Amino acid sequence: MGFSVCHINIRSLTAHFNDFLEYFSNYAYDVVSVSETWLKPYICDSEIELPGYTLVRRDRLGCIYKPPSTNTNEFLNYFEDELIDLLPKYDTVICMGDFNIDLFDTSNTVVSSYNNILESAALNQIINEPTRISKTGISLIDHIIVSNHIKVSRSGTESLDLSDHEMVFAIFEFLTKINKPRPCQFRSLKNINIQLLTDHLCSIPWRNMYDYRDVDEMVAFFNENLTILMDIHAPLKVINFNKHYRPWITENIKTLIKIRNKAKTKYNRTKLIGDYESYKTLRNFVTKIINKEKRIYLQRSSSGNGKDIWKFLKTLNANVSETDVSKILFGIKSKAVGYDGIPIDFLVLCCPFILKYICHIINFCLRKSVFPASWKVAQVIPHPKVVNPSSYADLRPVSILPVLSKILENVIKIQLVNHIENNNILPDTQSGFRVGHSCTTALLNVTDHIFRSINEDKFTLLVLLDYSKAFDALNHKALTKILEHIGLTSSAVDFFRQYLNNRKQFVKLENQSSSCRTLTRGVPQGSILGPILFNIYTAIFPKFLTYCKSQMYADDFQLFYSFPKHLVKESCDKINYDLKNIYRISHDHSLTLSPNKCVAMLFGSSKYRKDITNMVDIKINNVTIPVKSEAKNLGLILDNNLRFQSHAVVVLHNYCQTELSHDYCPPNYVDTEGMTNGGWRDEQTSLTSVGRLSTNVSRREFYENRNILADYLVSDVGKVSWQEQIIDSGLLLN
Repeated sequence: MGFSVCHINIRSLTAHFNDFLEYFSNYAYDVVSVSETWLKPYICDSEIELPGYTLVRRDRLGCIYKPPSTNTNEFLNYFEDELIDLLPKYDTVICMGDFNIDLFDTSNTVVSSYNNILESAALNQIINEPTRISKTGISLIDHIIVSNHIKVSRSGTESLDLSDHEMVFAIFEFLTKINKPRPCQFRSLKNINIQLLTDHLCSIPWRNMYDYRDVDEMVAFFNENLTILMDIHAPLKVINFNKHYRPWITENIKTLIKIRNKAKTKYNRTKLIGDYESYKTLRNFVTKIINKEKRIYLQRSSSGNGKDIWKFLKTLNANVSETDVSKILFGIKSKAVGYDGIPIDFLVLCCPFILKYICHIINFCLRKSVFPASWKVAQVIPHPKVVNPSSYADLRPVSILPVLSKILENVIKIQLVNHIENNNILPDTQSGFRVGHSCTTALLNVTDHIFRSINEDKFTLLVLLDYSKAFDALNHKALTKILEHIGLTSSAVDFFRQYLNNRKQFVKLENQSSSCRTLTRGVPQGSILGPILFNIYTAIFPKFLTYCKSQMYADDFQLFYSFPKHLVKESCDKINYDLKNIYRISHDHSLTLSPNKCVAMLFGSSKYRKDITNMVDIKINNVTIPVKSEAKNLGLILDNNLRFQSHAVVVLHNYCQTELSHDYCPPNYVDTEGMTNGGWRDEQTSLTSVGRLSTNVSRREFYENRNILADYLVSDVGKVSWQEQIIDSGLLLN
């Protein structure tokens, strides 16, 4: 079996990713090289994953790409130096990329120099067909370079509707390892015989659950019978696949894609304007149809199952408690399957027959202050915090819990939230996981204070604190003492003690699982009660502040203090005093502040800011906290000029790639129209002035789509202050 490679200059991978998947899921190339991806570090690997392939990512540097503006002689010198370093290490070399050196232009001395370099290195360029066909002509600028001793079975180009570059490919005569298909387990509920399932549900002696006096036996009986039903009516299936599953790509759409590709091939051959217009019309039509089919499919998928059988619920004598439980069950959006293997869809399907028994288990747990052991087992899925995680610290553990445990947690949450809100247990500055509070309110509180201070000719020092694994560090004994202190009854405290003690977890990655371990502290990330318990656990922290104001969002803690410019040293002493107290109370609560990850920011007049920054001396546990001009705060890239330019660049880039579907992105667009000297500081400044944003959007496309973008940014925001317009739009929090 041969070894095959290909290269495509895609001119924005995210904009053409659907077509990219469609093509390369059907091709058997061992290596797919892509240049001009226009990827940024904040685009995760999972967003551009090609099933069956291992992603080797170097944004803008993954394969050879020479921008047209680069000095060619300098590039050739660099290329030759790289070959000199590479060739002694490897016997076989395969190099692909967009070199922007047209080999058809034989009169060009650059071509001669390029060929001489390849000849001296015993390399051969094997593509002989045009790789870019435009209205102005044809060129051979995408190359595949191989060692002379490699036997090439076949090479050439293929026209794909991804960019104005042809795909180049080569197949070699030596063996390679074949990637094994990835197995996937699932249960299909589409073809269930509803009447047969109803008969089986009615035949199970559910009432036997009332005879049990132990909740674990009760849950075991319930789970065992549901699992038997699932194995009969929706047996677990394992399929092996190496293609991306896209069920909205129907046979009709595949036919349209072929017609579109033929139209492009025809235009490439004839170069007639009429053929180009026909191709462009087909291309836009196919894109519109694919997006429409995808939207319809996702809407149908998220609409829930079991509607036909649920109508029988009206014949049941459902009391209020059962209605509350059913609302919670139908309100659970996650499709994740927990340790017990029971999916939410199957519970909904069986709900009319098992609702009263679920309600019985819930009420039993509340009366006896117990929590089933099997509901305390968490399946932990590691999610990367960064693009390319290199250590365990770069992973965020998310706990997948049984669906039934989420129902019980939601029941408890309603009662617990009512208690803490009615009794003002939480400080007003805690915005996390509370009705009427959000990241938006937290950011508005901080920025409004900063702006008021600036108007009073004061400076504000903001300290962003970072806790290390805060949710995993909660001390169970301390938490139960706090719950007693805020007025929970002894039976309620006993319930939470049962909820927290002897929790277990195991890590699952694809089809491999670790052994199960018992947790001695912390609350599971991904649980319903975890964030609320953390808020209660840290509710006392702001009381230890003497001088600073604070703002909290769960474990995100910010301190800020405003002062006149002549009191810098005194102000730093006050801030350090409060930080010392926060460090101490955090340590007493088993929470660890990470001084090396904490950041300070100084806001105020730019005229004096630099001098004052040099005078700032903020420390946590004798570690100096750096003062930065820009930092990420609750998903918002905050800068000390309060213009949010860096964040707007990210938002604008994402919007243009997903909504405007631009074809090319020359760098460095600069627009000063509508900008005042104060930039976005002026409340009357319109959001249509994106202003001095160095981004990857072309001048032509930005001007053509500026009104669309402006409407998108300011739709339904009303006449409020500029910072409220930006934050309430939700764009800055994406």
